[in-house]
Amino acid sequence: MQKTTSEIVSRLRSLAKAMPLTFADEFLPAMNEIIRLDRAAKGRENLLREIERLQSENARLRGICGLSPKQS
Repeated sequence: MQKTTSEIVSRLRSLAKAMPLTFADEFLPAMNEIIRLDRAAKGRENLLREIERLQSENARLRGICGLSPKQS
């Protein structure tokens, strides 16, 4: 079963609360960086999907207009 980011974050926060304060102080910034990187990766995936969608739409519209894919 694949866990969502929010489930992982919730579990990590619970673990951090149970840790000695000095360790938690080091752990929380690392956890926040993991969250930031995960969101950036999801944002990148969304951008790539949107680029693919726009390229497909562009090709479809070029076909309707009778243009070849290489014409500007």
